[in-house]
Amino acid sequence: MLMTTSNDHSGNQFDEEYYSSDSYTNYLQEHDQTAEREVIAPLLSAISPEEDWTFLDVGCAMGGTLIALKRRGYSCKGTEISPYCLKHSPVKKDMVHGTSTNIPFDDNSFDVVLNCGVFEYLTCQEAMQSIDELIRVAKRYVSLWVFSPNSDDWSQQENPDIHRMADTQKLTYEDYKKRIEQNGATIKTFFRIEDTPSRTAPEWHFLIAKT
Repeated sequence: MLMTTSNDHSGNQFDEEYYSSDSYTNYLQEHDQTAEREVIAPLLSAISPEEDWTFLDVGCAMGGTLIALKRRGYSCKGTEISPYCLKHSPVKKDMVHGTSTNIPFDDNSFDVVLNCGVFEYLTCQEAMQSIDELIRVAKRYVSLWVFSPNSDDWSQQENPDIHRMADTQKLTYEDYKKRIEQNGATIKTFFRIEDTPSRTAPEWHFLIAKT
């Protein structure tokens, strides 16, 4: 579920060492369980999708969300910038190279588009462009997870990650709401989960509905 920083768009920094150190020590062993528990199960409970709905995870890393969706019989794809993930993911056949600012799919291609834990690697401008793109390729919903401005996860002491930027820490709820509405969409549900100690997903969840 991770993508690129603005100062290195090759994705090479997200390699095996990255996914095996600091806060990601157990990621390669647990990415599918984490995606199931923290992202997919809550999302499906919120939207109650039909059997024929399609999904896209933009910045899917090793494809944990795709595994969880496939387990339920849903058709899904993922985009990713990390060459390591694109080569080694167990669901790599369903993944393509792409960034959140340039998603390689047509308008309204997927019923539901996911983006989780990506914006902390982007500039504010890239984040706003990403909102445009996520809404563009979605037919029904966008599920967007981001770090809240006051999150401890921005801290290199609490959550070490040398590739994370601080730009989007400046973005407020109103910044997100304004850009979403500029794209003709609305925030159907907004969750703040800063006070849930067991969580590993980012603290703000925007469930965005196309109108």
